[in-house]
Amino acid sequence: MGKQFANRLALLSFSVVLLRSLIQGTDFTGSMQIALVCLCAFYMIGYLIGDLAQRMIEEHVEVEEAQLLAGIAAVNSQQSP
Repeated sequence: MGKQFANRLALLSFSVVLLRSLIQGTDFTGSMQIALVCLCAFYMIGYLIGDLAQRMIEEHVEVEEAQLLAGIAAVNSQQSP
């Protein structure tokens, strides 16, 4: 999940920088350098955010699963004689 989010965020930042440079009419070399730096920076940020989100989701699922199993065990213990 982290890698997928990082890829999307990096490509988005790269294209935004290039579009901004195209609209402003700046030189190609400078624009490409800035776009590549933004691509790398946003890839790292996206990877960290995506990895954090994945860990939070996995932890939440584990907690919910434990609560569900505890509830099922409690119901089964009340029903058995």
